[in-house]
Amino acid sequence: MGKRLNTIRRLRSWYLKRLAERGILYAHALTSLGTMRWLFQIAMARARRAKGAAVCLEFGCGFSTVASRQIVPQQEFYTFDNSEQWNALVVELLEERGLPTSNMLCPITLAADRFRSGRADVILVDHGTAAGITDGWEARLEALPWLSKLLAPDGVMVLDDWSKRWDYSARATKLLLGLGMKVVPVTETQERRKCVFEARW
Repeated sequence: MGKRLNTIRRLRSWYLKRLAERGILYAHALTSLGTMRWLFQIAMARARRAKGAAVCLEFGCGFSTVASRQIVPQQEFYTFDNSEQWNALVVELLEERGLPTSNMLCPITLAADRFRSGRADVILVDHGTAAGITDGWEARLEALPWLSKLLAPDGVMVLDDWSKRWDYSARATKLLLGLGMKVVPVTETQERRKCVFEARW
């Protein structure tokens, strides 16, 4: 685990440097605990799939895209984002590291057409809250009902950043419970502001 953490730290430094070279200076766009949970759940899903790759759907591309395709490769990755410009930048970074750039798609609603219900092993919800986007939290809430339908019976949905806005995390929890899902906070510290949420059937 220590080796993997060091890999993530080095990758994060590289990623920030590349963003800075392009005039993008906001480290808050990086997932931290959310990325770790995403990687952990992909590894767990892969372990459950004794044969074949885990199906991983990511909503909101960025550091988690680069990290997952490098650290837990050879999975069936699909990344969706609503910003074609940001998506193109992440594809450029993937190419620089020699990582797969397939299935980098816009907008996120394409997922509803491309995937049958109950297929995804892991879903990361991390879209629509970049700088300058004011309705991103509402967009996440609106997406949860149809995103939940894509999740396999033993799958996990990682809700990143929800602890930053407790009004939205409360609404998301109520919405997901109403759909019949179990929702739990996941944290490695006692600080609620640093936790992410996971939902499963």
